[in-house]
Amino acid sequence: MLDNLLSNALKYSADDISLTARTDPASGLIRTEVADYGPGIPSDQREAIFNRFARVKSPVGPIGQGRQGSGLGLAICKSIIGAHSGKIGVDVPRRGSVFWFTLPVDTGR
Repeated sequence: MLDNLLSNALKYSADDISLTARTDPASGLIRTEVADYGPGIPSDQREAIFNRFARVKSPVGPIGQGRQGSGLGLAICKSIIGAHSGKIGVDVPRRGSVFWFTLPVDTGR
């Protein structure tokens, strides 16, 4: 999971990336975020990028400094997170993208 999200962030951003993880005791969830400062993802493609073989496209073609991928990574991440009762998504601030996922805290009970 993290390898894929970090690899994508490095692929699409020439600047630094960040990784944040935090626990929210009130919700019982751990939230992990990988943020990049690349071109971002067009709003009409944000849901589709979690589908198999999806690739983000800009008006001039695929985004990603000429690096190609299979379009399976985020779909696999979605399946893994779903299998563990979590959620995955993307937020697009002014610049870049923030991919996040939540997982329930395992209390060992």
